[in-house]
Amino acid sequence: MLAFFKSIISFSRKGFFRKTPTPLADRLLADALRLAEIPSPTPMETKRTAFVAERLISLGLSPEFSPSGSLYVRLPAAASPGRVPLLLFTSLISNRWHPTQSLSRLDPVNACGAGLADSLGAAALIAAAESFCAGRIKSGRDLSLLFAARSLDDPENQFRLLTGNPQHRPFAAIGVRGLSLGRVIHFRGFCRMRIQVGGDKDSAGSGPGAKGNGAAVAEALVNTARDLQGVRWNGEGRVRFYLRRIEAAAVNGRSPDEGFLECDLESPDRGLLDMAMNAVKATAKKNGEAFGVSITVELLSFIPPGEQKHCDSLLEILKAEMKKRRIKIREEEGPDPASLFSAEGIPSLSLGLAEGTQGADQDCINIGSVEKGRLLLEGLIAGLGAMP
Repeated sequence: MLAFFKSIISFSRKGFFRKTPTPLADRLLADALRLAEIPSPTPMETKRTAFVAERLISLGLSPEFSPSGSLYVRLPAAASPGRVPLLLFTSLISNRWHPTQSLSRLDPVNACGAGLADSLGAAALIAAAESFCAGRIKSGRDLSLLFAARSLDDPENQFRLLTGNPQHRPFAAIGVRGLSLGRVIHFRGFCRMRIQVGGDKDSAGSGPGAKGNGAAVAEALVNTARDLQGVRWNGEGRVRFYLRRIEAAAVNGRSPDEGFLECDLESPDRGLLDMAMNAVKATAKKNGEAFGVSITVELLSFIPPGEQKHCDSLLEILKAEMKKRRIKIREEEGPDPASLFSAEGIPSLSLGLAEGTQGADQDCINIGSVEKGRLLLEGLIAGLGAMP
């Protein structure tokens, strides 16, 4: 019996009976857990957008659906409604949903589940809407929210609806992701390309492909990968190349009938990034002709480098808010969907809501960090809303 009471005391000290920071953090996490259970990706993410729309309607808002299925809503500021809005955006998609592993589990410290981090951004926007409508966030300008039903790095992105329309064009844009709290990103452009290789039955080829389509497909893939890895992309390291995946498959026989190669490119310079993309296409075409195989090059994802000069003042405000809340700041370069707005001359940045780890099988979110991220987002909304 004594051992039993000792175990209870031990658990309570570790936080087993610890109360969560605020009811708002409770609801935010509850929304994230519910969203994580909904299957994704699906066409237009109809079930996830329906869940978000129901939560927004319960706040007295009138969300709108775009042709792509994305959800948009604008919240008027109590002090001066009608001013150019501040935009919060996030993605509703999760490519790591699992029918059982996405049923999240909680312990005193962490919430764990497959794809759980992907749902935190949408839950944070709902929480921000709740605080804004209740008057807990004091802002001098309207707040608009975008829940994207298409991937944020989709080459045919849906943001032109906002950036090209004076009625919706925001004063500034903040992207909200699940992880990592404290990470400050300086923009690099990014693209992912796929080189599809198939045997050409109508041409024996004048080069090595003459030995047969199966051998030609495999050798064309290997030679293309070797050529791309041998390119000196930029002497100053301003272009980075990564070979991501290479695969060949036999459909009707032992020799591969088709295959593909996927590669990533990064650069802070749009001109250099475009030049590198053209180099990949030219290299693929050259090997297709040499081995007598068909070549198709597809752009799978794209994020422009963005214009850092438009975002420096926003980043300083973000870092000041982090210091105020004692959040450790980590600055690094990398691709960031927020640059879709800065490339259009709109100040933008992104922030992570929580601390934790993201994995292929499951994510682990530190429950205590969710409140820090929520307060950081609210402070940033208030700070930017007070700007002239």
